[in-house]
Amino acid sequence: MEILTSNFNTLQNTVIALGKFDALHIGHMKIIDEMKKVSKKNKLKSVIFTFDNISESFIVSKKEKEEILEKSGIDYLFYQTFDKRFKDTSAKDFFNEILLKKFNAKYVVSGDDWHFGKNKCGDVHLLEKMCQDKNVGFSIIKRLETDGETVSSSLIRKYISKGNVKKTNMLLGRRLSVEATVIYGKQLGGKIGFPTVNFAAEKGRILPKNGVYASYVYYGTKRYLGMTNVGDNPTVDKNIDVRIETHIFDFNKNVYGEKMKIEFLDKIRDEIKFNDVDELICQLKKDKAYIKNNF
Repeated sequence: MEILTSNFNTLQNTVIALGKFDALHIGHMKIIDEMKKVSKKNKLKSVIFTFDNISESFIVSKKEKEEILEKSGIDYLFYQTFDKRFKDTSAKDFFNEILLKKFNAKYVVSGDDWHFGKNKCGDVHLLEKMCQDKNVGFSIIKRLETDGETVSSSLIRKYISKGNVKKTNMLLGRRLSVEATVIYGKQLGGKIGFPTVNFAAEKGRILPKNGVYASYVYYGTKRYLGMTNVGDNPTVDKNIDVRIETHIFDFNKNVYGEKMKIEFLDKIRDEIKFNDVDELICQLKKDKAYIKNNF
């Protein structure tokens, strides 16, 4: 997969998928899958057209997005800066100057809620008409629904904030994950028999509700089972919120400064304020036994 910059050379014969793709959830992947089918059938290069502005409470980082799309077999990924110039682009110019001229689109795929042009004046119906007028293929992908709810990034954020990672994982079509740098903690866990690895997640990333979670931790080529606590640890850097610590089962390595990936499997319990250390140890033993027996 090639990541295109704003000054890329004009492409030839492409199918382009339009969208924010800010979570790459099952609805987004449906659009991408349709683009891939069209690409294969018509021998067109596949292009993702999305935006480089990462919002607060983001679900996947730019790096994670690129890794997922790379595995999906996309030819090109283009980030459009959502600046004043782009905001002022008319729907007509977006179609003619960007899609047709710059990307040489022969086919366009979008969700049914896509809007484009200044003041969002263009919708999928206008886009479909423009495609028909220029003999460009076009597919509208209807938004998915599950349990009476429309799949969206905002819905996923709601479930993450509630700590419902099981539902989150279903909507994402993969496990909710965080790739983070291991930092020094207070090293209290080791003193009570439950050493933890402390992670520094990027500022702005949405994390599950405070509590204890069954999790997988990836280090190198190996995967380990563990229990992860998400809590209100103080911020130690202006760009990093320290809120994650994991007791990794059957793991004894010094990994400070290295990156590890955590996947959330299910919430085990809420945070509890214990009366003393013995009570805490007793609960941690129960948590560990439960996770080992159920995951």
